[in-house]
Amino acid sequence: MTHTREAVGVGQVQPAAKADERVRQVSALTQLMRRPELGAMAGLVFVVVFFAITARPGMFTLNGLLVILDYASTLGIAAIAAALLMIGGEFDLSIGSMVAFTGLVFATAVTAMGLPLILAIPFTFVVAMALGALNGQLVIRTRLPSFIVTLAFLFILSGATLVGLKKVTGGNTQLSGVKDVVGDGVLVSIFSGKAFPGLFVWMADKGWIAKFADGTPSIKGVPVSILWFVGLTVVATWVLLRTRVGNWIFAAGGHPDAARNSGVPVTRVKTGLFMLTASAAALTAIITVLNTGSADAKRGDLLEFKAIIAAVIGGCLLTGGYGSAIGAFIGALIFGMVFDRPRLHHLRRRLFQGVPGGDAADRGAAQQLHPQESDGRALTMARDEATTQKPAPIIEVRNIVKQFGSVIALSGVSMSVGAGEVLCLLGDNGAGKSTLIKTLSGVHKPSSGDF
Repeated sequence: MTHTREAVGVGQVQPAAKADERVRQVSALTQLMRRPELGAMAGLVFVVVFFAITARPGMFTLNGLLVILDYASTLGIAAIAAALLMIGGEFDLSIGSMVAFTGLVFATAVTAMGLPLILAIPFTFVVAMALGALNGQLVIRTRLPSFIVTLAFLFILSGATLVGLKKVTGGNTQLSGVKDVVGDGVLVSIFSGKAFPGLFVWMADKGWIAKFADGTPSIKGVPVSILWFVGLTVVATWVLLRTRVGNWIFAAGGHPDAARNSGVPVTRVKTGLFMLTASAAALTAIITVLNTGSADAKRGDLLEFKAIIAAVIGGCLLTGGYGSAIGAFIGALIFGMVFDRPRLHHLRRRLFQGVPGGDAADRGAAQQLHPQESDGRALTMARDEATTQKPAPIIEVRNIVKQFGSVIALSGVSMSVGAGEVLCLLGDNGAGKSTLIKTLSGVHKPSSGDF
């Protein structure tokens, strides 16, 4: 057998090797089109245009935008963690009940146990992370779908919260008095209240924002929950795109077996993500308890579904391995705009039942004051109409809104009371009766509206 070799003569050029697609340069437009949050951005533009046409003008004022962001932040903190977990290929349906349970743990720690905030806050996070680790280990070791395991934890934690609250309070489903115990301090200002109050005083002095009659600015500051929301989004985006842990998260969700064979600690990654979602729920609980001064068994109701929906709107795949924290941020913003009820209560409620979570928002109206739309679950108003002629009003309020952090206690209340007239307020516990009376008597300042 003879072997022949072709010599490459002078002037002959060998064919160039095909470029590896992994290092091939692509245009900025192509990179943008591949981003998971592109669809969420388009949805946000649509929602903004829609509400710019249909909603009240105040929706896009500075105060209106802060209200939207305040609502979105409570949901968004959970949505960011849920997005990372979904990218890692798992679900956590216990986030909402975790908010209620860790709220009970935190409120009990500072009231019944008498722990200072510097100990109560870490204690709450430790309890949450332990439960998150238990969730993760059950999913990994039993190989059951995380949907099933965390659904069971949803009901377990909901029941534990209800039983625990009744035991601590002697039969009530709400534990109050937290604000009286914690008072003021640096830790309180980190997790609740308003940031940059001096900036808004200066803006009011310059005439850029309105003032109340006593000279205080109509906007007290930026809710602290918004800063947490934005900060967590930035950190999560940096972790996903610029760190080895981010690569591990994408690999564990995209193909766990291949990732494990490549040296990725899939078990640790997924357990850590479950601990992250539980910690996000604990952070939401601490912020809410400090803002409202109470823990409630219904706190965080259906939050798990809203968080997952916000993550999906933001581009996270249900199958894992794809998504972004920025997309979840945008998804939470869309929720904040759609359910900004003080600005939208003049529109028909049923219009928004086509939006995921819209019916849940209506069922939650019992904790808000909507006298114009009362169906027996929210606070209602009954008048003594013994006289046929209505007396001249001695007090009248229009479109009163009162918020405590992200909790809307009064929403679009309009009423008048005449001399000698009897006005009866009826409603379930938490419907807003006391808040309305305190607002009318000057104990609370309304967030917006006219007297």
